[in-house]
Amino acid sequence: MTDLNKHHVTCPQKRRVNNRRIEQSKWRRSKEWKALVEAHAHVPEAVCVHCGKKHGQLRKRKRKDGKPVMVYLTINHLSRRLYATKESYCTWNEILMEIACTVCNWMYEKGKKICPVCKEAYIHCLEPDNMCITCWNKLNVKEA
Repeated sequence: MTDLNKHHVTCPQKRRVNNRRIEQSKWRRSKEWKALVEAHAHVPEAVCVHCGKKHGQLRKRKRKDGKPVMVYLTINHLSRRLYATKESYCTWNEILMEIACTVCNWMYEKGKKICPVCKEAYIHCLEPDNMCITCWNKLNVKEA
């Protein structure tokens, strides 16, 4: 695919989505967004509300090339309304925003949450046992 046809889409909805993603990526490169993240997510006392990790901490797993993976904290928007304008996206709101690592933020967007028992595996938000299969097997040895 050539660069000229990279963003060529015939479906109007896909075109709107592509344009919206381009616009929001500009918001994340703005001074206001970077200042907001620095003020709330990159302070020493900030931790991910889901997994409890701090900014700059090393994760247990490593990348494919053997290098360690560092935790990067960001701001998770809990309401879709905050994506309406740049001002609402880049203005701190204690009720509708939370500090989360990028992995937990990504999993939140996919409808998953971290296992409350081991704090390592991610499970679907509607999981009936409220724990990952590994933790469930350890607690229910007979049934496992």
